[in-house]
Amino acid sequence: VHVYAQDGVGNGAGPWETTVAIPDKGTYGSDLVNKDNLPSLGGGNRYTGASPNNFVTFNEGAYRIIGVFNGQMKLIYWGSYSAAGSQYLTGTPWDASNSNNWSRPATLNTELNSRYWNSLNSTAQGMVDQSHTWNIGGISSNYTLSNFYNNETSKTWSGKVGLMTIADYGYASTSCSASADVSSSTACMGNNWLFNSSQHLWTITPYSSDSVWRVDTWGHIGTSYASYARGVRPVLFLTSDVKIKSGTGTKTDPYILTK
Repeated sequence: VHVYAQDGVGNGAGPWETTVAIPDKGTYGSDLVNKDNLPSLGGGNRYTGASPNNFVTFNEGAYRIIGVFNGQMKLIYWGSYSAAGSQYLTGTPWDASNSNNWSRPATLNTELNSRYWNSLNSTAQGMVDQSHTWNIGGISSNYTLSNFYNNETSKTWSGKVGLMTIADYGYASTSCSASADVSSSTACMGNNWLFNSSQHLWTITPYSSDSVWRVDTWGHIGTSYASYARGVRPVLFLTSDVKIKSGTGTKTDPYILTK
């Protein structure tokens, strides 16, 4: 931006001319909605399809942005997490005592909010909403995608680290109908960047007293006993003042965050 002192000629020339640099404000989560044309689905604006440009470097590791919710970016770890000393090659139990009450707290809740949390550097921790209100309501009938989301909002828990929900998985697909019975087919597998063919993945969504919803390696949405070992991908909400300072969101040029 050029700023001029009046020189009597009106052309802005002369020693009074100066330039003031206005720094780029960066791209906040709320800006991503329009920048990446994110559709409004299930309480927020989400990345959908087979391969959206939603990669981000966080804690010097690979994460992806599930979407933007009330201005906050929701991140999922793009790797496989295992609990300390775990003897399971297939993942980690949701709860060792076979309870599906996340806020009890469940074994995996304690693990993620202690050991995993402590593995994050101070910069990463400072970007996280450490008292976020998570939707952890369950469902045991009428398995439409929209009903999964509506029931998830019926119960909440406050904390730092959680897991994806069934709604997160279903809404990431561009071929999954909100009114379809998503538990009876692989409808939500198609065009879904969250689908993982190498490992069954836990969600935070409970089913019955001893079971939890998970996504298997064939794309099916089903349930497993909470004591079973399944894959874990930690999920976090960033504070709304976290912004993207560089990057394009591709796997080779991920978004770089700052605050």
